[in-house]
Formats: sequence, C-alpha cells, structure tokens
Amino acid sequence: MRSFAALLAAALSLAFAPLALAETWSCPDGYQVHAGLNTDFVSDGVKRAFIVVPPRHADRPAPVWVPLTGSVESTNDNLYVQRSGANAKLAEHDFMVIGPVRECANQDSNLRAGVCNGPGHQGWAWNPWHEGRAPGAAGQPFQTDEGPDSRFLVAMVKCVGTKFPLDARRLISAAFRPAGR
Repeated sequence: MRSFAALLAAALSLAFAPLALAETWSCPDGYQVHAGLNTDFVSDGVKRAFIVVPPRHADRPAPVWVPLTGSVESTNDNLYVQRSGANAKLAEHDFMVIGPVRECANQDSNLRAGVCNGPGHQGWAWNPWHEGRAPGAAGQPFQTDEGPDSRFLVAMVKCVGTKFPLDARRLISAAFRPAGR
C-alpha cells in the first residue's frame, strides 16, 4: 500500500508541477463538483465517486489531503470514524479532504469489505485499488502505465480545484491502515 501512496504523490506532483495554477483545474465536460458525495465522475471510461470535505476556511487556497481506504473499511468510515482515522477532521484545520471511493465499491461510499476484500485481478496485486502490479505477464503492462486509479485521483483533485481554491504546491496522500489491520 505504501507504494501506491508514493505513486500517487509522484503522479500528483508531475501532473501539477509544469502547470500554472490557473491552467491546472479542470473537470470532465459538464461535470459539476460539490461538497459531499460526488458520483458518476467518469475516469478511464468508468463512473467513479469521491467525497469532498471542504476546509473550514474555504475562501483561501487549501492544502489537499487524499486518504485512501484499505480492503475492509468504507470511504465514510475512513473519513468519519475515529478508529479508521477520521480523516475528515483535517478540514477543521483548513485542509481540503477528498476521499476517493474504490472502484470495486461501485460508487458506494458505505461499502466495507465485500467485493473489495481479496487478491488483485487484471494485472494488479491488490483488489481495493489498482496497485502493485502482479508478477508475470498479467502485470507487464503496468511497468510503464500507472493505472486507472492514479489517473482517477489526479483528475479528481483537478476537478475539485474548479470549485474550491486549492494550493497545488501542497498535495498530500496517504494510504491509511488502522492499527491491528
């Protein structure tokens, strides 16, 4: 999971570094981002979802925190339940918190383990995220392709920036695992 966090950090820094702030933010055609659960966000041809928790002071550029849930907790648990990190509390400290919903959850921010708990597939080693390429021929394409989750996370942040002022110099992600898991 740490490799995914490192990959995301690298993807975000590459995606934003060469662009002026005014050129950075964009959404898919016609998409309107808002605070709360955002669904039907198309990335790589798949409808995805994410939750936006705006900072306390949403009138100035905020650093961005993107917490990733694991196999057994829901996105809502990751954001709002203390034992799962309660990552949404960072909004009280002026962070923009964006909680992506795993593709395996089919846009359900309340889905816990279920279909998201298990080994990877389609060339990936871990099921809840397209992360950690599988050994052998199945994972070969992902030696040079960061995969759809990485592109989704970058597109998601860029879209949130169209509605809320974000500090493109302070983009942070973490793969979080509660103690004991």
